[in-house]
Amino acid sequence: MEHPVSVQTLNETRAETAAMAAVETTVSKKFGGWQEYIGVTKVGITGANLFTTFVGLWLASRGHLQVDTLSYTCLGSALVIAGACALNNYIDRDIDRRMERTRKRALVQGRLEAKAVLWLGIVLVLSGLLALATLTTIMASIWGLIGVFTYVCIYTMWLKRSSPLSTAIGGIAGAAPPVIGWTAVTGQVSWTAMAVFAFLFLWQPPHFYALAMKRTEEYRNAGIPLVPVVHGFEITKRKILQWTIVMVPETLLFYFLHVAGSVYGITAVVLGFLYIVYARIGLTGTDDVAWAKRMFRYSLIYMNALFLVMIFDLV
Repeated sequence: MEHPVSVQTLNETRAETAAMAAVETTVSKKFGGWQEYIGVTKVGITGANLFTTFVGLWLASRGHLQVDTLSYTCLGSALVIAGACALNNYIDRDIDRRMERTRKRALVQGRLEAKAVLWLGIVLVLSGLLALATLTTIMASIWGLIGVFTYVCIYTMWLKRSSPLSTAIGGIAGAAPPVIGWTAVTGQVSWTAMAVFAFLFLWQPPHFYALAMKRTEEYRNAGIPLVPVVHGFEITKRKILQWTIVMVPETLLFYFLHVAGSVYGITAVVLGFLYIVYARIGLTGTDDVAWAKRMFRYSLIYMNALFLVMIFDLV
């Protein structure tokens, strides 16, 4: 026969449970859960950059990519990119609390300690650079370092807070991943690698200017001197058109360099022409924000479509 549990025992058990819950809450608030740490690495941005890294790998291997090279390069690149994003979160925590889009981030709300995120970023970046250097090539690691230095030091710590040039110069970091992929296979930079780099470098200003137009007031409140904040929408729209006019002919280099075939060439001409037309429409439109939203979406479709066609139409 079971012995009844005494009231005293029940009270002691409840007190123990409450104490444990309090400790767990304190620890969770102080150190954060694993989901919070993943969050500061900006999984979406890391994934998007890994796609362009894969493009570099695929082009360099001419479609005959070794599984180990793919695995090691993606591992090293993912660590480097995730670490750079964590460092960006650490540095921008003062700005983030002034923007609607970012004010709920873990660092802003105190769910993670700043030092923990700083060390997470440092460890991830160093691990990624080491992995690229030892498992792929030294040149791939060098390009990883170029991307991190540009994104963290030049863009995040300096230009983002002081100059509208941040978008253009920051494009170096966004254009580095495919070169990491290329050099992981070949160990050296080529004209094709630089053509991919140039495409992404030229693509980012019109892409990000459109995003900045959508969120101009947020950036203004945060004190970030982006082009729409400093110069207004009219100049921003002209810059989007100018960058697009320069970018579209550059995408045809992949056809003339015999990287991709005629299917890619036709696709690049058609999608590029549409991009220029849409950019030109913005100069005479009345609803700038609605136009910027459409341009932002089209910029993503444009970049991904060209890369996908290039992959499948590889010469």
